[in-house]
Amino acid sequence: GDGDFVVVVKIPISLYIPKEGDVVVVNQHEFGILLKRVDHTLERGKLIYLIGIGGNSIDSRHFGPIPRNDIVGKVIFHVKKPKR
Repeated sequence: GDGDFVVVVKIPISLYIPKEGDVVVVNQHEFGILLKRVDHTLERGKLIYLIGIGGNSIDSRHFGPIPRNDIVGKVIFHVKKPKR
């Protein structure tokens, strides 16, 4: 959500096969840097369908699958904003 923090590890793409449910940071050519969840992959992980984490997110329903090379890193830790 707004105000949350995430820890992202940069992974050499040649070593990383995205799995369903992974949360990744991607550099999408049209929309820039995005934080998305992997919905599913095609061609043994070469093409990735992403789903938004929020309700009205821009994701693969808008821009289609992305190549694995567009992944910048994987979220390994999520810190929720403290409630007041």
